Amino acid sequence: MVGLSDVVAQDIADHFTGKTAWAFPTGLDIGLSTTTPTDAGAFTEPSGNGYARVSTVPADWNAATTNGTSTNANSVGTFTASGGNWGTITHVLFFLTPGNIFLGFSDLTPNLVVNDGNTVDFPAGNLTLNMNNNDPLGWSDLVAQRIADHATGKTQWALPTNLFIGLSTTAPTVGDGTGITEPSGNGYARISTAPADWDAASGTGVTQNANLIGTWTASGGNWGTIIHGPIYDALTAGNYLGSGTIPSTTINDGNTAKIDVGDYTLNMNNN
Repeated sequence: MVGLSDVVAQDIADHFTGKTAWAFPTGLDIGLSTTTPTDAGAFTEPSGNGYARVSTVPADWNAATTNGTSTNANSVGTFTASGGNWGTITHVLFFLTPGNIFLGFSDLTPNLVVNDGNTVDFPAGNLTLNMNNNDPLGWSDLVAQRIADHATGKTQWALPTNLFIGLSTTAPTVGDGTGITEPSGNGYARISTAPADWDAASGTGVTQNANLIGTWTASGGNWGTIIHGPIYDALTAGNYLGSGTIPSTTINDGNTAKIDVGDYTLNMNNN
């Protein structure tokens, strides 16, 4: 997995809710770090001694798999230490271009000691950009695929216009949305939200509902105890996009449920 930077998590969250389009990059630059990077963008690149980031273009990357993983289709440049040692390289860094925007980082295993005259390269298939989210309270595999292809410049992620919020009595499985149990019948239906219904994301990629998200009323039977709010791209069926936290509530026949302002939290940071 790529440790996603805070700034890009914010961009992804605002794109996901349709607030603001995430700029489509034209390339991806690769860097090296001798320290563990932070989401805020603190890392230690070699300085001097021939070090420079290596640029890639969309054709250098394979289209992402269905779980959001992309590998380099071509050999990604060559880093060569010249005039001094670089130290032990522990992580690979990714930067969106233009703008030199820190996308995130991945572990380099095993670590590489780069001394004067040594080279570092990544033959085809040896560099992985994994945008999969290991938290069920975030984006789905489908969204991870869209994020990965957008980040590498392969395919632009279209700005959503509406999200459809459902209710579930069980927790979703990470990635594919299995494990979700929406109420069936008895007056149940998903509720549509528009971009204006969401707050602009925080600097770490967390957003909440800015407006009341509708009112559900059980009619003709009980719905059970609601614990999750799955998100889809359609009123019925459609694609599972992710899930957020909502207050747990038991809905019996005749009861109503609503998601008050600030009660739905969507975390788009994958760390």
